[in-house]
Amino acid sequence: MGKVLKFPDKPGAAPIAPQVSKVMPLPGVQNMGTPNILLTRLINALWILTLILWPFLRWIMALDVAFQGFRMAFTWSDPGAHAGVTFIGHFLFFAAVTYFVTTHKPKKV
Repeated sequence: MGKVLKFPDKPGAAPIAPQVSKVMPLPGVQNMGTPNILLTRLINALWILTLILWPFLRWIMALDVAFQGFRMAFTWSDPGAHAGVTFIGHFLFFAAVTYFVTTHKPKKV
């Protein structure tokens, strides 16, 4: 961005120079913006990788959710199987990945 100068209110008055603070970083202290940049780049890379593999990954995950659904239906009366909870977990993960792939917009770093 460029420097913004305030125009004088009265004609002939000198413009006010912007105040520049000279803050020296402390030794051993990291820039607080670095983790955000790294996290953004990691999420963008994960999104690109998921997007490239999405046609294959979608089929595999849909078949897994269908298998877990059939497993849940067959072992419904067995309380030790926990197939309903497993099915819900696989379905929610599939829905979350689908949401991530379709709605994420990569941010420029």
